Amino acid sequence: MGVRKEQVTIQGEEVLEGILEFSDVGLEGGVVISHPHPLHGGTMLNPVVHHMARGCQAHGLATLRFNFRGVGGSGGSYGRYEEYKDVSAAARFLKDRLGQSAGIVLGGYSFGAAMSALAVARDKEGLEDVAGLALVAFAVRWEEFRATAFEGLSRYHGPVLALSGEDDPIAPPAEVADFLSGLGLDLREERLVGEDHMLGRSHKELEKHVGDFAATALDEWKGEVE
Repeated sequence: MGVRKEQVTIQGEEVLEGILEFSDVGLEGGVVISHPHPLHGGTMLNPVVHHMARGCQAHGLATLRFNFRGVGGSGGSYGRYEEYKDVSAAARFLKDRLGQSAGIVLGGYSFGAAMSALAVARDKEGLEDVAGLALVAFAVRWEEFRATAFEGLSRYHGPVLALSGEDDPIAPPAEVADFLSGLGLDLREERLVGEDHMLGRSHKELEKHVGDFAATALDEWKGEVE
């Protein structure tokens, strides 16, 4: 199965650059994948983000990676929490490209996971039908993390994947699970043995966990809307 790549421009509060990838067979939905912290070298070319996308493409899903505001060719500057609006803009862009009947999963790594969760927690328009959240190394110990910022996530009823390295000091699996479970979410937890926050030794497992979750979440979503 071939995968085509397209450089795209996303119009939101800021103008963002992105990479849309899709297979040459019928699409079953799409996944927006957000990168780690902009102030620590995070970009849409991050290896973990790349492998998350590959795992989803293996299931025939379109993927959209993008640079947050102030990164690479994207406009604006770092906004601390405002990056959730970039996730929302990317989700709307992908929905427009795939058609309004297509399901969308939001996924992210580290800071990108937090912004994906925050997009669902705060965006009141256009993200009601997010089919799933794939949160990889959800950073509960970054310097600006405020648990109260995610209170709105408790209204989300779709499936949530929490994937962490078992030795991650920034996203300790037990803390991540406790935090997300405390919001009453439909949580599916996975741990990568021997991994820390960089997740550099388990790319194949990462691809499988994220790809399988996204495909399953979209299948469940389709079953509910049909």
